[in-house]
Amino acid sequence: MGASSYFGGRSSDGTAYIFSETDTGWVQTAKMVSGERSPGTNRFGQAVALYGNTAMVSAARDSISNPVVYVFEKGDSSWVKKTKLVASDGEIEFGSSIAMEGNIAVVGDPSTGNHAAYVFEKEGTVWRETAKLKIQDSSHSFGDAVDISGNTILVGSADKGAYVFEKTESGWTQVAELSTTYRGHLHFENDNWVAISDKYALVGSPDRGNVYTFTKPSGGWKDMTGVNQIIATERSENDLFGIAVALNSDAVLIGASQGSVSQKGQVGQSGKAYFFKAIADDIPPVVNDQTFTISKESLDSTFVGKVQVSDSDNDQHFFQFVDDSTNKFSVDPTTGEIHLEDESILNQADSETYNFTVAVGDGANVAYANITVELAIKPLSVVNKEQLRKAYSIYPNPVIEKLTVKINDSEVLKERRLVIINSWGKKVLIKTLDASESTIDLSAYPPAIYLLKIEGANQALFRVVKK
Repeated sequence: MGASSYFGGRSSDGTAYIFSETDTGWVQTAKMVSGERSPGTNRFGQAVALYGNTAMVSAARDSISNPVVYVFEKGDSSWVKKTKLVASDGEIEFGSSIAMEGNIAVVGDPSTGNHAAYVFEKEGTVWRETAKLKIQDSSHSFGDAVDISGNTILVGSADKGAYVFEKTESGWTQVAELSTTYRGHLHFENDNWVAISDKYALVGSPDRGNVYTFTKPSGGWKDMTGVNQIIATERSENDLFGIAVALNSDAVLIGASQGSVSQKGQVGQSGKAYFFKAIADDIPPVVNDQTFTISKESLDSTFVGKVQVSDSDNDQHFFQFVDDSTNKFSVDPTTGEIHLEDESILNQADSETYNFTVAVGDGANVAYANITVELAIKPLSVVNKEQLRKAYSIYPNPVIEKLTVKINDSEVLKERRLVIINSWGKKVLIKTLDASESTIDLSAYPPAIYLLKIEGANQALFRVVKK
């Protein structure tokens, strides 16, 4: 376990600790220090790796010209520092992430201008650099996170996902890109959000609070886009779920470093860790092809339809476009609701049809639904703005706790969606209106003026004052 020297803008000598399991529980059995640099310059403990009787501890940014990874081996009575790993052309962030298995270690260096991962292999008693892994487009913090399983290495890239490399007779070769539907633009330093085994790979997306799962195809790793995800049932928006992941066979451990607080940036969070296990006999979801029709007068964010899924396991499902070449629609990754994103497509020919495929995952399996969206030549409903507003009753307004939304006109009940937007333009609540009267609990929202939007073939807007 590493205890990096850098914290809150201050620095001092870091440490690393070894814990061992005993009959009474886990106890600290060793403490490691670099013993080479003066306080204030050492980030020893920034990243750690352990395999058998060998431990590695990085001191990234230990010195601008020469960050290193220290190698310790367990002796008869203590851990002894044996050597240092130094990259041939590493930069300031060399050692931001480390992984080790057997006689192979991989060290990430996402430094601006480098974006690489270095492979070191032990020959006899000597560790030597044997490869530098890079990708063609290496401008996205490639090297942020690393992991290794046998002769397979996984390297994370903050905006892209992760890349799989395999050792062949000619050296280490990139064999696959594991892309995700969403990557944050944050560089999560010191955290290992990728993991790989002989069957699975994990790519954390702490910005979104989820972890994408990939299953190795029977023919070997290939380019894939993640559909299935692991999500904690009690997660909050800012807990950074997925900032650290570990994988052993079909068992998964996921960290949420800010899981105990409601906002990022606060000091003193205890954090949380979640344990998951794969279910071998999971039954795949069942989906059917669907056709939806929307008016040519529809506006941005208009509800198009919802992908229908049946699953005897009652699993949680995840939805993602596979080949939406129009880029004009969106699908909610957890509900399967499809919405219009660009109303400009409706200004084209009188008769337009759009086709795309939605992948539906249940955490272990993926099914595919072919979706057709037809544009009606005439509006599905003809009402002016005043008539549309009269079709709804919104009360009480101002509201303290619960807001009632009543639909007075049954003709507008079909496929309506309610969206509440705060003063920053963020959608804070989305709800499908499937009854003539709905109650919205706003008690947890801060006092402010909100925009309430009811979407469908036409759209109605209301201002709601929350006290």
